[in-house]
Amino acid sequence: MEIVDSNTTLVENLFFHNSPYWTFWANRVDGLEVRNSHIDNRRTTYDGHDIIDMTAFNTDGFDVAGKNIWIHDCDVWNQDDSFCVKDASENVLIERVNASGMGLVIGSINDTVVRNITFRDAHLHNTFNGIYMKFRGDGGSITNVTYENIVIDNPERWAIWIGPAQQAEPSRNICHAGPCSICWPTLPWAECNAPRSVYEDITLRNITINNSKKSPGVMLFNKDIPMKNLTFDGVKFNRPGNRPWGFDYFKCENVVNGVAKGDTWPVPKCFTDQTNKQFVD
Repeated sequence: MEIVDSNTTLVENLFFHNSPYWTFWANRVDGLEVRNSHIDNRRTTYDGHDIIDMTAFNTDGFDVAGKNIWIHDCDVWNQDDSFCVKDASENVLIERVNASGMGLVIGSINDTVVRNITFRDAHLHNTFNGIYMKFRGDGGSITNVTYENIVIDNPERWAIWIGPAQQAEPSRNICHAGPCSICWPTLPWAECNAPRSVYEDITLRNITINNSKKSPGVMLFNKDIPMKNLTFDGVKFNRPGNRPWGFDYFKCENVVNGVAKGDTWPVPKCFTDQTNKQFVD
């Protein structure tokens, strides 16, 4: 389903099954509400995302670009971005949703402005990624973003990723860094490059991640344009994996004013620790 150049639109009570490509795409909209609609793109009967399931790339769920957008009370199971805010978007609220796939996504963003985005009250069951924010090129900005009241169970890959897009596009080489290679950091020669773009004023609040199979995550930014004001407030990992970052837990580079508050654990080493107690695994 595609909606383009539309104002004051309501989409409700739809079920999308086994789409071969992007399922729902709303572009250049103003005043969109999507409610009580569901997407099921399961490739197998396995209740997770194994290598067979993940061969169905580009089966995006709800992708939106525009302003004054409200998506609520919807479910997505797919093998790419589940709920995704695209280029040139502002004033977007996505709440009371279930997602399993690439998760709750902003991006990939190029040279446009994205601001005032909120994801809240979400459950991600046996997902591949959890919270995923990504730039594919230079010059853009993502500001004033909040993720809150989210539970992520058994993420296969990254529970939290904020940085460059991890993709091969536009090359046919699966390990091409476009800008961050899918093969990174597994293959030592694979590259992960952070575009010259702005991240600022990002808050993760009341986030619980259970049984992450890999290390908690990645926050990777350009050294000339560091991330400013990244806050983890009550971001709790229960039984996190320790590969590939070991007891550093996070790959965290080029953050200015990174702060951990409340009962956040583990605390990224590039953050100031303002937590209220010491947590252990």
